[in-house]
Amino acid sequence: MFKLKNSRLEKHYSILIDTDTNAVLAVSEHTYSALFLSECMFNTQARFGVNFPNYVDSLLGTFFLANADSQEYINWTWHGPERKFIKTKPENITDELRARASLAESKLKAIENILKNINSTRLKVMTTLHFQDQIYAEKRTQALAFKNSGYNDNILAECPYVTQYAELEEISPRQAADDILLKAEISSQYLASTELLRLHYSNLIKKATTGEELRKISKDFVADIYYNP
Repeated sequence: MFKLKNSRLEKHYSILIDTDTNAVLAVSEHTYSALFLSECMFNTQARFGVNFPNYVDSLLGTFFLANADSQEYINWTWHGPERKFIKTKPENITDELRARASLAESKLKAIENILKNINSTRLKVMTTLHFQDQIYAEKRTQALAFKNSGYNDNILAECPYVTQYAELEEISPRQAADDILLKAEISSQYLASTELLRLHYSNLIKKATTGEELRKISKDFVADIYYNP
């Protein structure tokens, strides 16, 4: 039986914790972000889906740390066995812990800004139709096979996407194959350029040690992805 309670849209929150104390350093809606932080910050671990099962009782499934100020995170400690948050012991809240939490938050904002903007720019080559990516891949495969055959009409029966494109556009099969391959190459090059940006700036974020560095990285990234030729 379908249960209404489980039908609501619930967010799965992830956290970064200090390994020694289990104090919370950062909170995110995105699993990748927490994992990324754990890979570039020493002595930290990521925990996922931390609002389940104990923090989804409200009508909208609101997680109490989701609306908390980031400076308040270290006041809470993750208790894994019960999947609950408890108050952090006062002696564990040191200046070093505060500094690490601040750096974690700055890194989190930087990486999520990069991912959000790259996703936005990739919309131009994204399809919303189910299995359309597979169709595009098969189109390219058939067009390439036809081209590699020397545009031999004898294999067109094996390249229905090429003949379909040619008929709809009222062009020759050769032109259809070339068009398909050109469009595939443009999309591939565009994705490759955004992937290079993601890798480059992700690496810079990993190495950054101050909030000032991270703010500059974010500013440079925006300039690169939107303004620089």
